This record gives sequence, C-alpha cells and structure tokens, in this order.
Amino acid sequence: MAGNAVDRFWDARRRGAWDSLVAQLQRGVSITMLHEDTELSRAEFATFLRVMHHDATTTVHRCIAGRGHQIAVLATIARPKTTFECAGFYDLREGRIEVVREMWLPRGGASMMDFV
Repeated sequence: MAGNAVDRFWDARRRGAWDSLVAQLQRGVSITMLHEDTELSRAEFATFLRVMHHDATTTVHRCIAGRGHQIAVLATIARPKTTFECAGFYDLREGRIEVVREMWLPRGGASMMDFV
C-alpha cells in the first residue's frame, strides 16, 4: 500500500502484518495510551496491537492529515465479543511515525483493561 507511514501502519494492523507495522515506527518512537495515561515501548505496543487485533475486523473511518506531518485516525475494531473505537494521533518524521497517541474506548462503558 502506498501513502504515508500512518496509512501503511493501519493497513498492517488490518492484515496482521506485525513486522510491517513495526517498520513504520521510528526506533525511539514515543507511544502514549491516552485512555490509561500509560507510555509503552515499541515492543509493548506491538504486543498490545497483536492482542487487540487478533480475530478482529478493523475499519478505518477517517484519516485526516494536518500540516503534512500530523495525522488523526478514527477506527473501529470489532472483536467477537466486544467492539472498540480507537482515536489515534500520529506525528511523522522522515517518513516514519515518531509520536503515537491512541485512545481506545470499548462500546458499552467497560474498562479497556477488562479486555487485555
């Protein structure tokens, strides 16, 4: 898939292409999970995404670019028993993702940690 690193990152998430996903992240990427106010390493984030996207149908509803290097995404991750909304905010540098800020919200008011 062409496009920018965020397009490739979300395409890799949909396909379960984890090596391709990690390749879109800068080595020193800053990753914040806003719903838990938690910082993750690149490896921890990749593991989290493997768990959350396993047996899921992922649909990107909106991808909005601002100032060329800042991108926002709204997506739905439908798992067999629960559906999540994910709002992601990404900063690019040198063609790869330098900053990730994501907020995951389960439909129905449960806590994210109930599902991990």
